[in-house]
Amino acid sequence: MDFPKPEHLNLDGNLKENWKRFKSHFEIYSTATKTDGEDEKIQVARFLSCAGTEAIELFHTFELSSDEQKKIEKVKAKFEEYSNPRTNVVYERYRFYMRNQKEGEPFDHFLKEISTLVQSCSFGDEKKSMLRDRIVIGIADHSIQAQLLKTSELTLEKAVDTCRVAEMTGVQSKIMQGEAVSGRTASAVDAIGKEGGSRNKAEYHPKSSKNSVPSNFRCKENAQQLEKWGEGRGQFSKIKCTFCSYTHLKGKCPAYGKKCAACGKVNHFASMCRKQKLVSDVAVLQEDDDYDSDELFIDAIKSYKSKNTCWTKSLTVENTEVIFKLDTGSQVNILPRKLFDKIRTQNRLKNYAVKLEAYGGFRLEVVGAVECEVKDGNKKYNIQFVVVEKGCQALLGLESCMELGLVARIDSINQSMKEKFIKLNEDIFEGYGFFPDECRLELKKDAQPVNRPPKRIPLSLREKVKETLGKMEKRGVISRVNGPCEWSHQMVVIEKRDGTLRFCLDPKELNAAIKDERCMLPTFEDFRNAMRDYQIFTVLDFKEGFWQLKLDEKSKKLTVFSTPYSGCYNFNVLPLGVKVAAEIFQKINNKYFGVLPGTFVFEDDLIIGGKNSEEHDEK
Repeated sequence: MDFPKPEHLNLDGNLKENWKRFKSHFEIYSTATKTDGEDEKIQVARFLSCAGTEAIELFHTFELSSDEQKKIEKVKAKFEEYSNPRTNVVYERYRFYMRNQKEGEPFDHFLKEISTLVQSCSFGDEKKSMLRDRIVIGIADHSIQAQLLKTSELTLEKAVDTCRVAEMTGVQSKIMQGEAVSGRTASAVDAIGKEGGSRNKAEYHPKSSKNSVPSNFRCKENAQQLEKWGEGRGQFSKIKCTFCSYTHLKGKCPAYGKKCAACGKVNHFASMCRKQKLVSDVAVLQEDDDYDSDELFIDAIKSYKSKNTCWTKSLTVENTEVIFKLDTGSQVNILPRKLFDKIRTQNRLKNYAVKLEAYGGFRLEVVGAVECEVKDGNKKYNIQFVVVEKGCQALLGLESCMELGLVARIDSINQSMKEKFIKLNEDIFEGYGFFPDECRLELKKDAQPVNRPPKRIPLSLREKVKETLGKMEKRGVISRVNGPCEWSHQMVVIEKRDGTLRFCLDPKELNAAIKDERCMLPTFEDFRNAMRDYQIFTVLDFKEGFWQLKLDEKSKKLTVFSTPYSGCYNFNVLPLGVKVAAEIFQKINNKYFGVLPGTFVFEDDLIIGGKNSEEHDEK
């Protein structure tokens, strides 16, 4: 039986490890071929033949006598001496202590690496315990680390078994999950690179038609079937993987089933993420003097999962109907090569020396530029397109969109109707109004009054605070309190962007003592279906809405707040900060406005809808 010879001794890189590997393989080969008992001169010749040309040249530099050159052990000893210079124990231990499991690295690979490193550390009888500690400290999965720390009398064997079982369980779980979702169809992609299954396709589908992997055995769907299929076909030679960055057998990628920390998708690690290579925010960079324009930008060639996420327009290009995406962020028009080949045009492609560069550095291959006749109804236009090699959706840029009248620039909005309405209803938009109802804050039976001292106010805000308190008192929002009071809260002052102040309570204890209001606050989703029949809307905002709700006398005494220089005040209206304020306000609004047809109450906004202008204006 013929046995394969060991690979030649590699004298580059980590010579110590290379020699150790070659020596082990050669000894196995000698034992298997039963040549270790032959004449030593023949053994030396076989050893040098297996070691290769570089090793033979190195052998001739050794200081060995004629007799020693015929002794296999003497020759091995010289190679051993050459390959193992004096070891720096401190440095070797540093390498051992710094070795942690990398993201997605198989545990057995990590174990093999630290087991190799520990050999040079001179730990003696402590070698096993140091290996155990390195596993616990260096393991990447924190849940496994916690499990190891919980194990009493942890040995190296227990640590290794625990890590292997946990890793295998995780892989099996991922495979089962993959089978459960294998019927999921890929989303439509209008971009250069797919976000979905193209990665696994590149890894598990060799180009050879003879040995190509069947589509139903994709790694994403059934890794175990793939492994069985590949046995005996030579499909699992080791490769440098573009999804995990490690070298491993095909179908054994550690990134399979793992979630990327960069883009949130599965089957690759963040270090190898290609998200930036999706063509998004593509810049067109000038390369030579044929075009003297400034930098151009293509703002959005992206993948879409829904047909309603972008504007499209069907146009006739040289008697061929093409659906374009309208992209006002782009300064060029794009045609994919595959689509251009279907268009019958007499015009030839011209050299167009530009680069389409994505935000992440990914570049599109530009084939050239061509001018085509474009029809939109009865109108004809001559438009220039940049043809790119790889497929994406046909794109119509800003200039062409404006030329075809598909988009228009609006510098101002006619507000005459709005101004007319405000003028006719000045009483609504001036001053402050109040709801006729008074609201009441109900206390729990076991509520205990709390009295808090005032907070200090920054010197820069003191005059504004005094002025604002005076205005609020004059308007009737607050009233000065004379005499003792049971409840007293601290005042919170917030300076707005326009320089004015917003006053709130800090009623932490009061909120804990107030009974909850039962009124569901709506979301926009609650209104969506009801709004679908309306075409025109007006949104009215309540000015300081909570302050339009008066408190009853008993509730006013619960809203007292203290100031550092003006004594105490109580709110006469519903203050900001009270936990039930939003529910009370929504309940009152529903009572007066929620019953009106086509009117929706959303927090402090009133949304009024109409099917047409007449109906809208009437409401």
